[in-house]
Amino acid sequence: MINLLPEFWYLATLSRKLTVGRSVPVTLLEQEVLLVRAGDGRVHAYADRCPHRGMRLRHGTCDGAALQCGYHGWRFRLDTGRCESIPSLVENDIIEPARFGQRRVPAARQPPAARRTGPDRSAR
Repeated sequence: MINLLPEFWYLATLSRKLTVGRSVPVTLLEQEVLLVRAGDGRVHAYADRCPHRGMRLRHGTCDGAALQCGYHGWRFRLDTGRCESIPSLVENDIIEPARFGQRRVPAARQPPAARRTGPDRSAR
């Protein structure tokens, strides 16, 4: 990622393009990001790579509650980014899926300054 104004808000896509169960890959500041809308309507953004083998998550599925990698099937909760399932694990395996997580990217439907309810009249 380049360090050109990383703390600013950038338009990634239009809200109407984010529907539940569909992921939208974008590139922001040379960083591949996957945008998704959860079943509750909230927007989430994650690095577009599975931490297991680096597969792009855009090639997996999203059901509105979790992202599932298309390579080995690891599932990541949309609300936390934590892994909730690793299909290859067997009963009594010592690996805890929740140890693994997706790198979250801050996301919102609008940048904070755009959420004002009316014009700023304090200067008048």
